[in-house]
Amino acid sequence: ALAGPKVVVKNVSVTELSEGSIKKLTLDIENQGYLSTFGSHQALKKKMNAPPRVRVTKDESLQVIQGKTDFEIEHLTGWSDQGHFKNMALYHFIQSAYPPKHMKRLEWVVQGAGVFKVKVDFGRGGVLDYLFEV
Repeated sequence: ALAGPKVVVKNVSVTELSEGSIKKLTLDIENQGYLSTFGSHQALKKKMNAPPRVRVTKDESLQVIQGKTDFEIEHLTGWSDQGHFKNMALYHFIQSAYPPKHMKRLEWVVQGAGVFKVKVDFGRGGVLDYLFEV
């Protein structure tokens, strides 16, 4: 269990786009575990783990203007897959040029007020739940 994936909420923001009624919800998730959410590369190659699925449930008083409420995302790598760089300048260049594969940003634009629940199911990699109150 200590070597497994550990998906956590890294950052959360609610940005008001219009006075009181329209908001942008941002949820950054990160795998801080050793293994990727797909487990081993052999399991990934044999497609033994389904892609992670994001599902949103919400109060009827909230309307999703932008963003999906049921969709798949890519698996998140663990720190065992980050690679080891001897040249730190090259490492920082690569990190700035390409989005990290151990993190994912999820975004929605909603109108109204109420509860907005996000569930990300990584299968064997675990389930992450987050609740926005807007």
